[in-house]
Amino acid sequence: MLIPKHFLGRDNYIYLIILHSGSSIAIGGLILIATMTMCVAYIKHACGMFKIASYRIEKAIAINMLKNSSLENEFMMYREIIHAVDIHRKAMKSTILFFSGFQRSRFILLIIGVLTLSLNFYEISEIISYGRDIYDCLFHFLIIIDIFAYVFLFNYAGQEFTDHNEHIFTTV
Repeated sequence: MLIPKHFLGRDNYIYLIILHSGSSIAIGGLILIATMTMCVAYIKHACGMFKIASYRIEKAIAINMLKNSSLENEFMMYREIIHAVDIHRKAMKSTILFFSGFQRSRFILLIIGVLTLSLNFYEISEIISYGRDIYDCLFHFLIIIDIFAYVFLFNYAGQEFTDHNEHIFTTV
């Protein structure tokens, strides 16, 4: 854990130092949760657009199946398919535009996450190998669990996005 250097007396101002460290951790965690929530909400929105496109394709094909194949029915079917493809195109375009802005920051977060995970695993191995107090591992285990939960949630949202996108093609 990075502990900032305070030029004040450590014993005299311990409560202010704890307040500073705690508020820094809380603000950083809040920013991380807010960013993750926004990304997951945006992916859910894109998945909803994919469901709408899939539903419109189903209805367009059902129009052709239920009624006889007249020119007017075919025109309605083509129009519905065009609208569904347009919705799919807009969902893909907006998602690519949204996530292209995060490429650098995602790369930096990936490097920081791997380094943090590696250093915490290393610290746990040091604690175990040198026979230090096992309660020192608790903080490092919590950080590892947080990183894995963060990675799992992002991968789950990405898989859900991929599944909804694939559902459109299976519908066709």
